[in-house]
Amino acid sequence: MATILVIENSESLRKLYAQELQRDGSTVLTVENATQGIALMEAESVDLVVLDVRLPGMDGIEALYLIRETHPGMPVVLNTGYGKPFDGVMAEACVVKSSDLGKLRAKIVELLPGRDCDRPL
Repeated sequence: MATILVIENSESLRKLYAQELQRDGSTVLTVENATQGIALMEAESVDLVVLDVRLPGMDGIEALYLIRETHPGMPVVLNTGYGKPFDGVMAEACVVKSSDLGKLRAKIVELLPGRDCDRPL
């Protein structure tokens, strides 16, 4: 079972992602800002991070660079409300936010080692 950390400032999206990804069989940890997320990564074993770009305080891009320094192999999916991916950003994937989590789920399956697309996360 994978542990996914969702760093998202919208409470409704945190709840939606947690509910849906838990339904897929993952353990989901959620926090509302990057500072909390970075701290949680030090305390918990995390397999993948879903990271909002626009966050209060430290934004998602700053957080991504810090994650790269402290957890170099950590897969990160940028989850953005913007319509296009960020050029030159070191994330494994960039997914536009949607209530349809199909694209996000597909990226998570792709990035987690040993996962089969036909099986739950």
